[in-house]
Amino acid sequence: MNCTSRRERRKVKKTGGHHGDYVMDKHSIVVDVHYHFFPIIPEEFIDLLTGEIKYGLQKRGEAPDQETLRKLARETLIDPDGRLVKARDKRLGVDVTCINITDFPLPGVDADLVLRSNKTAADLARQNPGKMFAFAGVDPRRPAAAEIAKTCLEKYGMVGIKWHPDYGFDPTSPEAYEVLKVLDSAGGILLTHTGYLPGGRCKYTSLSLICDILVDFPELKVIAAHMGKTAWHEWAGLAHDFPNLYGDLAVWSRYADRNYEFFCRQLRELTFYAGVEKVLWGTDDPFENYTVPTERFLTMMRNLSTKAPRGYEFSEEEVDLMLGGNAARLLGVSH
Repeated sequence: MNCTSRRERRKVKKTGGHHGDYVMDKHSIVVDVHYHFFPIIPEEFIDLLTGEIKYGLQKRGEAPDQETLRKLARETLIDPDGRLVKARDKRLGVDVTCINITDFPLPGVDADLVLRSNKTAADLARQNPGKMFAFAGVDPRRPAAAEIAKTCLEKYGMVGIKWHPDYGFDPTSPEAYEVLKVLDSAGGILLTHTGYLPGGRCKYTSLSLICDILVDFPELKVIAAHMGKTAWHEWAGLAHDFPNLYGDLAVWSRYADRNYEFFCRQLRELTFYAGVEKVLWGTDDPFENYTVPTERFLTMMRNLSTKAPRGYEFSEEEVDLMLGGNAARLLGVSH
């Protein structure tokens, strides 16, 4: 990947990654590990996806009607050929994006639709090597879930699985472990939701369940999406003890935008426990852009080296690691 920087490149030792060797440079590569990609959305499910858009617009003081929300969902979420995500990356200067498929456990969302969505994401990643990585959506309650996972990982070449236990499944259940066995065997990465989510079954997003997975699959690399949100202390403690546990900053843009000093303090404290190398930048786009524009979140992250309050300062190297260096190493991106 050809990236330019205002600072000189500084090579450090090679580190084995998921897809090869990553030679870290001093300049900042930007990696979004948490982007929701929707190549296919059946019309009857459009209303289910308007809630996050509505939340974001209401935070901005707007009150859109349902038809406006449906129109926005069709225009900004459905992305059959990846045009929207590629345009966003180019506009913001995002170098690498992990495109994640969500498996909705709803009537009408059959295995064929799930496989088609996953294959579209895999094809897009293959067409953009080193710039996109695809995570499969596979709900473990789905019949033949382990076989679907095997197809996505081994045949389609996807690098991991994205889970939403908040939809009502236990990530440590026997059927979930059958999927994890496939993922572990393939050397893939688990990106799983953690923390409270309105309307979600939050008992299944507990970090104590992540601990069980880490104990039972000691080689499996796990990204705790959102780092448990307000339960980040628990995540930080686990990340300190388990070398393969990472966390992403998706939706932390809300905390940064609401109170930047408080955000800096929390981020500094969690890196003290977990280590800065465990923190990955993520957005939860395209939804989160409605709440806090992603460009603003990027700016707030970059400002950590110059505008963080006294006592909670970050070095440029630490910012570079969180914005992309850590994720690049995990994914095996060379740049």
